[in-house]
Amino acid sequence: MIKNLPNFITSINLLFGCIGLFLLFNGNLAGAACCIWFAAIADFLDGFVARAVQANSLMGKELDSLADVVSFGVLPAFIWLYYIAQSIQPGLAFSTIVQVSLIPFIALVMAACSAWRLAKFNIDDRQTDHFRGVPVPANALVWSAMPFISSTSLFPWANDWLTNMPFIVLFGIALSALLVSDFPLIAFKFKEWSISANKFKYLFLLLTAFTLTILGANGVFFVLFFYLFASFLESKRK
Repeated sequence: MIKNLPNFITSINLLFGCIGLFLLFNGNLAGAACCIWFAAIADFLDGFVARAVQANSLMGKELDSLADVVSFGVLPAFIWLYYIAQSIQPGLAFSTIVQVSLIPFIALVMAACSAWRLAKFNIDDRQTDHFRGVPVPANALVWSAMPFISSTSLFPWANDWLTNMPFIVLFGIALSALLVSDFPLIAFKFKEWSISANKFKYLFLLLTAFTLTILGANGVFFVLFFYLFASFLESKRK
């Protein structure tokens, strides 16, 4: 029974993805975004528990990817779709999007890229100490922050960007492309804890902690930039 505990936690990840989609389709954007965070917690815990009870398995690996496709692939894709639709006609309901424009459905590309990224990760033996392409949960967390960015006045221009169709379309396309790119990115799998061997990881973590403490959800774009930049520096060092 204890050996199935990680798979049970992974299933909770999947359930949060499904709940998030239900909330989004019923107009609760913030609730859908929060479900991504709850799914991310479950995604972290299933691996932690699997290692603790020595229950790593091929089934767990496949189930984890299937859950991630929903929670970190399909759900953020529909959040992106929502923002494209709102940039065309504010207040547009999901049930009437197709009657107005097919443009928002370009967001489904992100779901496909997320599935591609997860399948690639499962068979790519190069990704033991670094990632190739932006991790699917990282992309999802970026989209989960957007409802909270647009509801604040800390950066008055943020809401204008998120409701500007060229920006939101190009931003989503760029992130989708990064998902399936071959660009080496930092993975937080510490083989040792020395500063010299992990200076770019520690730099990123410090900048992230400082930025999110000061800016909250508004800092998510800066964190994404820090991640890409720190990864670029580390790849150059190697």
